[in-house]
Amino acid sequence: MNPEEIPKWKYFIPFYGIYITYKSSEPSKGKWWAVSIIMTLIAISVIGGRDKKEKNIPQSAGNNDIIENSDADKSSKPQTSIGQPDQIQFHRNLKELKSKYNNAETEMAKSAVYREFASFVRKYLPGMTIKDWEGKIDTIRTDEGGEKVYLSIESEFEDFEITVETHNNSLSDYSAGSMIKLNTPVYKQLESLKEGDNVVFSGRFVSDSKRGIEQSSILESSIVTSPEFIIRFGSIAKK
Repeated sequence: MNPEEIPKWKYFIPFYGIYITYKSSEPSKGKWWAVSIIMTLIAISVIGGRDKKEKNIPQSAGNNDIIENSDADKSSKPQTSIGQPDQIQFHRNLKELKSKYNNAETEMAKSAVYREFASFVRKYLPGMTIKDWEGKIDTIRTDEGGEKVYLSIESEFEDFEITVETHNNSLSDYSAGSMIKLNTPVYKQLESLKEGDNVVFSGRFVSDSKRGIEQSSILESSIVTSPEFIIRFGSIAKK
């Protein structure tokens, strides 16, 4: 290529974060080419955006069907109902504290909510005892030989879930003594149950001087927003 044939003009055309480079030895021709490219790309983006928008808008004839299907999906989702007033109020108060914790803007503000949480669970249940609470069995697992059982029950109300469970190993359970032992009445009741069963249960939470109720969770955020309370089960039956 002769020196005079080397393009003298370069155009950088920005488009959605991409730079299109064009070189031309004729300034006037290069400018018109650049303008043509920009206009073409804009037209493509407008048409593409319009098509996408139209695809996302349901036709009027089927719009009601879409709404009805959405409602049906919500109603078909299995919900674990809970009926005891003290369990319902427990859920509602903890849900409010979760929202308060998530909305707190500083670490100190969040820790203040954590202390409020601990104070509430400590004072709410006299003697840490619950009776005829309801939930769904999430996990049943035995240790070697089946001498001890780890049991986890999920309890959900108004889209807020808590877990009520034993410790999952003997070392963690050394002081709490929450795991269900072989030949005990609760062990025998559990033999006829399986994961996924809706159950009614009673027991006593394990108290904790700092957290109010002992938990499996170790992070402050998890303790408040997705609590996993340790309990000594007294009875359990299929709902």
